[in-house]
Amino acid sequence: MGLVDKASLPSLKHTGAVNSKFKSYLAMNKLKKAALAHIATHLSHDEVKGLEDIFKAIDVDGDGTLTIDELKGALTSNSFSTEVQVEIHSMIDTLQVEGTLELNWREFCAATVDKSMLMQEDKIRMAFNYFDRTHRGSISVRDLSTVFGSDTQAQEIMGEIDANGDGLISYEEFHEMMEGKSV
Repeated sequence: MGLVDKASLPSLKHTGAVNSKFKSYLAMNKLKKAALAHIATHLSHDEVKGLEDIFKAIDVDGDGTLTIDELKGALTSNSFSTEVQVEIHSMIDTLQVEGTLELNWREFCAATVDKSMLMQEDKIRMAFNYFDRTHRGSISVRDLSTVFGSDTQAQEIMGEIDANGDGLISYEEFHEMMEGKSV
């Protein structure tokens, strides 16, 4: 990070002393996190603006994940604006509380990108189609097991999202989950 010019790096959107976007991302249910991460990986370079530059500057070893040590190193490097440093500090605190020691590009992007980019109807539909592995117009426990690798996780997710109890997640239920604030 020694040669990073902080004036050339973009700012993260910051709304307060604590990164509430990042904390709310970590608090989301597993399906919503996975859906946002899937959408984030399909955003254009213009849509993610300079987030990739910030991520690469912090990812000193270039392995595609940000460790707590790398985030702490970014704080001590003085390569970032005060606003970005506040965001990084909040990420460290949140990761430590959650017991998560790393943050990959998808998670970083999903947690920091402007949510209006992620919540567009076409992007929600794309994410739904990703989870609807059998292309039947709904997401089953089997679809979720395929994506998450665990029947237990799939059942847990189904229980959280399947509002009408039919054993399937319809597009309407998925869309409601994506737009909902509590899930």
